[in-house]
Amino acid sequence: MNQYEIDYKQGYDNANDEWLERIDKIRAEIERECCITVGRGNDPAITLHDVFKIIDKYKVESEE
Repeated sequence: MNQYEIDYKQGYDNANDEWLERIDKIRAEIERECCITVGRGNDPAITLHDVFKIIDKYKVESEE
């Protein structure tokens, strides 16, 4: 492997690690929100709208 290929692979690996870390944060927040809201009567534990808000929050964060 030449230096260009090594640099490219390292950049790809770093971007992939950042993506996976972001996904783990999103999953953790969804799980946390679900646990917090369970037991509020007949309301669903977490709505699709709630999930989209969480995803959008991390999307904006990653664009900064």
